[in-house]
Amino acid sequence: MVAAAAAGATSLEAYRAASPVHVLYGSETGNAEEISRTIHAALGDHGLTPGVLSPMKAYAAAGFAPAGMPATPPGEASPPRPLYVLVTSTTGDGDPPENVRPFLRYLRRKDLPAGALGGVRYALLGLGDTNYENFCAAGKRVDGALRKLGAVRLGPRADADDAVGLEAVVEPFIASVYPLLVEAVAAAAATAGEGAPAAATDEATAPVAAVGGATAPERVGAAAPANGAPSAAAPANGAPPAAGVAVDAVPAMAAAAVTTAAAATAASAPPAVDAAAASVLDAEMADLVAAVAAAELADPAAAATVPPLLPPRAEVEHMSPSDATPVAPASAVLTPAVEANTVFTATLTAATRLTDDVEGDDSVKRVWHLELTPTGEGAAAASAAAYHPGDAFGVVTANRDEDVAAVLGRLAGGLSGDEVVRLVPTKDAGATAGTAPNGTSMAGEAIAAPTTVRRLLAERVDLGGVLKKSALRALAEHCGDDSATRRRLLFLSSRAGKAAYRRTITDAGRGLTRLLAEVAPSCAPPLGTVLDVLPPLPPRWYSAASAPAVDGAVLHVALSVVTTADGRPGLASGSLDALASAVLARGDDPPPVLRLVRRTADAEDDIPGGAPRFRPPTDLSVPLVMVGPGTGVAPFRGFLRARRATVAAATTAAAAAGRAPPTVGDAWLFFGCRYEARDYLYREELEGYLADGTLTQLVTAFSRDGSGGADAPTTGATTAGATAPPPRNYVQAQLRARGAAVAALLTASDTATVYVCGDGAGMAAGVHDALVEVLAAHGGQAVGGVAGAAAVVAGWAKAGRYVRDIWYWGGGGEEE
Repeated sequence: MVAAAAAGATSLEAYRAASPVHVLYGSETGNAEEISRTIHAALGDHGLTPGVLSPMKAYAAAGFAPAGMPATPPGEASPPRPLYVLVTSTTGDGDPPENVRPFLRYLRRKDLPAGALGGVRYALLGLGDTNYENFCAAGKRVDGALRKLGAVRLGPRADADDAVGLEAVVEPFIASVYPLLVEAVAAAAATAGEGAPAAATDEATAPVAAVGGATAPERVGAAAPANGAPSAAAPANGAPPAAGVAVDAVPAMAAAAVTTAAAATAASAPPAVDAAAASVLDAEMADLVAAVAAAELADPAAAATVPPLLPPRAEVEHMSPSDATPVAPASAVLTPAVEANTVFTATLTAATRLTDDVEGDDSVKRVWHLELTPTGEGAAAASAAAYHPGDAFGVVTANRDEDVAAVLGRLAGGLSGDEVVRLVPTKDAGATAGTAPNGTSMAGEAIAAPTTVRRLLAERVDLGGVLKKSALRALAEHCGDDSATRRRLLFLSSRAGKAAYRRTITDAGRGLTRLLAEVAPSCAPPLGTVLDVLPPLPPRWYSAASAPAVDGAVLHVALSVVTTADGRPGLASGSLDALASAVLARGDDPPPVLRLVRRTADAEDDIPGGAPRFRPPTDLSVPLVMVGPGTGVAPFRGFLRARRATVAAATTAAAAAGRAPPTVGDAWLFFGCRYEARDYLYREELEGYLADGTLTQLVTAFSRDGSGGADAPTTGATTAGATAPPPRNYVQAQLRARGAAVAALLTASDTATVYVCGDGAGMAAGVHDALVEVLAAHGGQAVGGVAGAAAVVAGWAKAGRYVRDIWYWGGGGEEE
């Protein structure tokens, strides 16, 4: 019996070795990638075989065959199969990240028969935000497509809500996924007759674990210990014990040993840079330092205290002056946040100030109208003229010169900014299956050609992006002999330091540049660490305010110059402000050249089942209500330019053919700003649309001009002697004031559509509430009150009759 058991164990080990766990992610800002790296790094500790770590776009190299999984001949044992952990975020109001779209297109292939992925076993974590209607839509779409093709999910899907804190779901998911994977390997081996029977973990029909809003987090899969600590039961499910040391050799420290009281004291202390805060940390963090030492010895309880040190995705290779390898050309895009085949160049050919803003007066933001003419360079230039009103274009930007210089001066080794280096992906980061079909490493996006250190810092990573806890954990290892700064960074990265992290990092909007200057003055990280832990530098997106039918290939955008948390102009808007000022003053000849990027979602056909595109209806008879205060009016200018041209062309064609003119539905626009005389964007043009019938109603709200409220006129003086300021007049107040007419317009047609564009934190939420209230009050008894109205609006969102293009500003919403 003993010999038989030993033979079974050996067979199970062999089966486990032949069943790698591939971790695939869909990431836009780096959250999903970081979580995936954390999961992948610990697979070996649980007796699992690490497979590739890659974006979902590299699905083929991760074992998804072009025509599905190979079938098992009848009567033969199923061969070992890979297992998958999938982590994907959702962008915008329901879109998948760019590096997920190829995988979704593969899963939607018509030549994939039912059951084509019957050999796939997977766990899935979705990241989303319940402020958006289509919460975690990307994860739900990947999950549904996989199951439709016969793949089996290991436990319920987990949906994490950034609105309440991702960690509430992410940590239990990570803790529970390893036992699920171990049991799946054992069950597959047992089914194949290679090992002892194991409990099946097939939960393909289990309810989805949707966590968002006020819903309590559900536990995912196997029982997870409190606070997401690694499961003590994992070794019992077939994994060997984690490598460690004898209990009495590890400092006595449980994950919760940093007390709630200590955390509260640290959170309420002055900023970490103050001497008082440093003293508090010195007094309270002895246990934490001991825990970190234990974590470095692989003690599970201590390792749960701070994020793990993740293996680097790439190494920096220094090129000698004798190397003749050409460096990346100036036109190359170095940030992994941009797909190279979506980039094109355009010249800034015209700039017009739209607001009467005054230097030093922040009551009105500076807004520019810019016109950009594609130059024909770049793979995406041919499709640039084929955009639709409502599509968005990104501006590829760079970090400020002073920030690059500041980080250069702090790098370990005293690197010169002009030194030429190349990034070489590491095998430890997950490149065990070679390269993806496009030649890039599975471990992450690599740079094809060498480039200078200065340019890497300027264009590849976001020096101002808010630092994740894993970044603080890594930076803590490069503080030299300054143990106080190391402890400070470790505390900020720990669970106990959650409140201090929020106050010191997220609320303050601190990126690497400010962290090195204000919080960690002794930290001198290597270049490789900086490139590894910082998020990629994302493009800045702007909605097209133009229409190809009128403007051809020339793109119009409305640009608001924003101010960052440290009081400086925004990275892209500040640069474009300077360029626009030069064009306006001198007519710069030749005009400035910009690198732009298109969203794949806009440039290609929609994926079936995807989020509705933010585009005007193709049917002129569809009634529409548009709500776009501030620069949120930009896409609606494009809508209306296209609508006027389409109506004119259809009317002319009908007259020539002796037919009746086309039926045109009502079109309402709600626009809001602060002052009618200072920031009423595109006023003459909008009033022209009202005059010629392109618009049926133009409703304005000027929040700083006078009294407001549901029944107040658009403008008016404050009542003399009033002791309190009147309520400000916002677009949602105007929606309520015209509630009966709006409800009649939306309920009289099965196609009437509402579009909302602008700030999601304040305006969009207020407009949503107003829309529900209007429908409940004026929609008739069939609506069923507020609850029924909310359900109707949710149904409109799913049907594409309520479409939003909204964004969130750091530190709260912008006022209209």
